[in-house]
Amino acid sequence: MGGSGDDARSGGGAARSFRVAEIERAFADNYYQHSGDGFLVPNGSTVTGSQGFGPLSLGGAYGSLDGQTHGDVHLYYYGTINTASKASDGSAKVVDSWYPNNHTTKQTTGFYYTRLAGGTRPLAGIGTAFGGNGARGSITHSGTQWGNIATIALSKSKVGTDGIFSASFRYNSYNTAATISWFLDVDTNPYNDNSIAITDPKNVAGTGDSPVQSTTNFQVNMTGGTYYLEGRISNSTGTRYTYSTSFLVGNQPPTGALDVRAGNKALITGWADDSDDPDTSINIRADSDGVTFYTGPANLDRPDLANTLSSTNHGFSVDLTPLPPGWHTIKIYALDSTNGNPTLIGTQRVYTNLPATGNFDSFNGNMITGWALDPNAGATASQIQIRIDNLPPIYAQANAARPDLPGNESAHGFSITLPQLMPGSHAVTIYAVDSTTGALTLLGKKIARTPDVTDNPLPIGAVNSLSATLVTGWAFDASTPGSSINVRIDIDGVHGTPFAANVARPGLQRKLKGANFGFSQALSLTPGEHKIDVYAIDPTSGVAVLLGSRIVGFALAKGAFDTVTTSTFSGWAWSAALGSNAATVRLDIDDHAGNKFVTTTSHTIPSTNPVISGIFGFSLDIPPLPEGSHTLTLYYVDPFTLAVTKLASKTLMTV
Repeated sequence: MGGSGDDARSGGGAARSFRVAEIERAFADNYYQHSGDGFLVPNGSTVTGSQGFGPLSLGGAYGSLDGQTHGDVHLYYYGTINTASKASDGSAKVVDSWYPNNHTTKQTTGFYYTRLAGGTRPLAGIGTAFGGNGARGSITHSGTQWGNIATIALSKSKVGTDGIFSASFRYNSYNTAATISWFLDVDTNPYNDNSIAITDPKNVAGTGDSPVQSTTNFQVNMTGGTYYLEGRISNSTGTRYTYSTSFLVGNQPPTGALDVRAGNKALITGWADDSDDPDTSINIRADSDGVTFYTGPANLDRPDLANTLSSTNHGFSVDLTPLPPGWHTIKIYALDSTNGNPTLIGTQRVYTNLPATGNFDSFNGNMITGWALDPNAGATASQIQIRIDNLPPIYAQANAARPDLPGNESAHGFSITLPQLMPGSHAVTIYAVDSTTGALTLLGKKIARTPDVTDNPLPIGAVNSLSATLVTGWAFDASTPGSSINVRIDIDGVHGTPFAANVARPGLQRKLKGANFGFSQALSLTPGEHKIDVYAIDPTSGVAVLLGSRIVGFALAKGAFDTVTTSTFSGWAWSAALGSNAATVRLDIDDHAGNKFVTTTSHTIPSTNPVISGIFGFSLDIPPLPEGSHTLTLYYVDPFTLAVTKLASKTLMTV
């Protein structure tokens, strides 16, 4: 096949030629076989001046009634047009083993091997007259011939903003004068009138059989883009065309890509490069929900780019922790090194809230130490939840200096003296509290003994019953075994008035050698949930020893979605423990804990008698989500324990 011009191929005894397009005849390939009988199945032969491929080792496709290997030659050629495995020409399927058996591949043979098909013809496929080193015979002419122009070689693959470049080429126009013209074209079709002239026609004298080597200099003023250099040679016979490989003209926009997010979810990483200044790091810009929050250099070393770019100092890493916790649309732009114009190189939908972290270092029976950090809270002190044995939680701040820790962690230590516990073994469990979601991260659990004071034993006692209306129990101090001691009941952290534990409890007589150490205290609480702590007061030191604690007034929460769309959701949440107060609720999307929020609108609870109404409703926006299916789950958040109760779940499809 003629790589950019005429095609000569023969399956039998004579070559058949046909015109592909009016472009230069730079070479011709001839495919032939010698497997026929020379009568019904003719054999092929070489063609003077062409590259011979044969005799081919074929068979296995066309049968005896279809020409056998004579037909296989045409199918062999078809396999270089449709390079799919076992491609069919409608009558038979290509035998894939033909190509390695004939010392070539589909992509270096026939149609694919030509410039028409986009293949790159190597020097071995072009005769010496046109700059190659292929075994091509000379073709002699008589009379006026079409002109030929071929083997364009550009001085550069990218033309800068100055528009200067050159091209070398070969041409011939046998025994007749011709004109050569040059154009820029965005495709390789000379007939669709989109070629842009960049020179006036230049007159050249007629040549002999051998082509002439020449070079032309250009300076163009074009819109930046990808072009082909198109050469046209015209004489009295007609016009032929040829094209260079594609090349870039003018200032090119930067390129880049974002990496798949993995590991540290607080970062977006990627690379950015400007081919106009390929060895210099350029700047990138990061926008969150349309607002720029970061601009900086893409100058991190990326060895993985070595095979793609001319240098590797083009990586970047954008820290997302300054963003408010939640869902955000992040767009990363590469900034042009010439004019600063932004080019979008990637968009990611990200969830920026990071779980709280920390460590429970020690517990000696009275004091706990460690550190806790909410990465999204910056310098703000982080909250920890402390659970002693099976008692309700207490809360404290991790805001102590920890110079032994790096970075932001150094300001988030804790060293906390616990409420005085009764002597004996106690288990303490500590959680870091996420300031956005209320979610708990376990920092650790430790067990230690609380020692007694040798010269003044601590009081002991127990809470036997604790409800919203009555607290009963007993308290005793071995330092004053014949006297009753005081007890204090705190409600929601507010100290109560001490009173004497002097109620007769005959069951204590055998153990304590006395009975007047009991207490029974009526309570009058407002409706709802309350935390009650009971302490025995040491009569000598005044130290309050924790006897027990409990949350009363708890009631199961209820709630539901009313509406869910791709942009909003509404519903209600309620617990009898809240009375008419607003509820704290959380919407989780997929496996991401959402921001806590409180109900703000009036809502009537369905199916209640009597009817219950209050500030139990909500209507909020749903953040833009990645395309696909998402699970929305509504939770009630207990104000004392931060425990969540699932209220409802919905599936949402986004596009």
